[in-house]
Amino acid sequence: MYYKYFVSVTFGLFFGIIFAFKLNFSTEVFILSFIICLLYFVFYKLSKRQYGVYKSKTSLMLSCFALFISLGILIGQYDISKDQIKINNFKEFISQKENLNGRIVNIKSSEVSQQIILNIYDKENNKYYKIKLVTQKFPEYKVGDQVEAIGKIIFDEDLKVLFPDPNQTQKSFNLETKNKLGDVMAEMAFPKIRSTQSIDDDSESINKNQNIFDNFFVSLSNLKSSFIDILKDKLGAQTAALNAGVLLGDGSIFTKDELNNFRISGLSHIIVLSGFNISIIIVCLSILFSSMPLRWRVSFIIITLIFFILFVGPSISIIRSGIMGIILLIANVFGRQYVAKQALFISAFVMMIISPKIALYDVSFHLSFLATFGILYLMPMLQISSVFLSFSKAKNLKNGLPTEKESLFCSLKENIILKNILEIFKTTFAAQVAVLPYTMYTFGKVSTLGIIANVFVIPFVPIIMMFGFLIIIFYLLSYLIFFLSTYFFSILFFKFLLKIFITIFSCLDFIFSQYIFIIAKFIASLSHSQIESYISGYTLFILYFILISFLIFEEKRKRIMI
Repeated sequence: MYYKYFVSVTFGLFFGIIFAFKLNFSTEVFILSFIICLLYFVFYKLSKRQYGVYKSKTSLMLSCFALFISLGILIGQYDISKDQIKINNFKEFISQKENLNGRIVNIKSSEVSQQIILNIYDKENNKYYKIKLVTQKFPEYKVGDQVEAIGKIIFDEDLKVLFPDPNQTQKSFNLETKNKLGDVMAEMAFPKIRSTQSIDDDSESINKNQNIFDNFFVSLSNLKSSFIDILKDKLGAQTAALNAGVLLGDGSIFTKDELNNFRISGLSHIIVLSGFNISIIIVCLSILFSSMPLRWRVSFIIITLIFFILFVGPSISIIRSGIMGIILLIANVFGRQYVAKQALFISAFVMMIISPKIALYDVSFHLSFLATFGILYLMPMLQISSVFLSFSKAKNLKNGLPTEKESLFCSLKENIILKNILEIFKTTFAAQVAVLPYTMYTFGKVSTLGIIANVFVIPFVPIIMMFGFLIIIFYLLSYLIFFLSTYFFSILFFKFLLKIFITIFSCLDFIFSQYIFIIAKFIASLSHSQIESYISGYTLFILYFILISFLIFEEKRKRIMI
């Protein structure tokens, strides 16, 4: 019932935020949108009624659209002014500092370097600032370490000076947008870093005023690192990298060649957490706690989902899928019908309200929304078998018996393996069609064999997730038994049994993981597995305009047929 209103307000908020960030005359657009909102609302109120009900609600939807454009502009302008004030305060703060003392709150490692997010404290203004330290791979640091950094501060405006070559404009843009999304004030390139074991005045202030949430996230990050170490110990670096990606959303231990193979073969989405992983978790928890009352079960699953999102790191795709999953669970509790399309727009709306910058800068947000949009809107149109059968029945009505082709299709539909392969193909194809124009515009490269790679790989991802999860759980249980064996010597047998299970799970996990690596490497090695194709912003707009127009036309055509 309210689906169209959610669509209008979400797109209104999206365009309003973009206008605020991109247009110098956004205030004028705000006034104009507000006037249009009032005019459409008055027109709606003055429109003729039939049996006490308004004939058309188009004017009301347009009024909501214009209203939320205005709201988006206000939110965007507030976010811009808040960031500018924070940047000015930070510049004033560092002008009096020769070195920066802080606490490491995040680390992203690659083969040759580390990107460290350092949280520093301004005791005069009682504020925290984040800066990024780009340094060598070694020595390695841990989240929660107290360090001192000495080097040159680089702001976003300095990136244009560092990358004056037009061919490197995209690189500077990526650095700038990543900093904005991560609330990073500035960068330090290869600074001198030393651990600060002794507590001076600044570090004492940091420890006293450290936000409790930062301490919580530091603990979660260290726990996550411990799990990755368990996987590396039991599976080896390569297999552990895939398990850490599909289970914990961590791709830091992949090599550059492995990441490149996954990207070219169109499989990079499986090494980051998404709605697919959230769906598996919801299904598994629902089965595991099926004996619990509905309200208790749903409450437990929602709490588990929130903790899991915080544990693996609240990336855009997993937050979006998490919100949609929570909406599904709440709908089940209250006995309401779950509308996935409506949930998609609600999740996008909530995320843009919380962090307006993602509407303009976050590529992950755009890709996650478009892929889910394609699955929900385009996939139902790919019911090839049902279309063929309806056409065949209209053409062949001899004695009311099924034709030979109908019988063949029915037998294929009953084949579970072929049915699952067809579902994977349709899902991947629908998602690829929706994200293709944006991928061409943003990256300029397209994977031509991604659909084929997904058909061969996707069925094995839940299996790897299950084995990786069991390895971690059994490993922790073996340590618990070892601790208890000092009091109960007889339970050492269970530790031996757990080791056997861990060995079996590790071997099976290794086999399936190596299969995926082989598929990714083979497809990436083929000629023309990836092609370069750039499109302009105008072409991007035209392609999505055509796609949306086609979807509207199909919806109206279905209503007429019904």
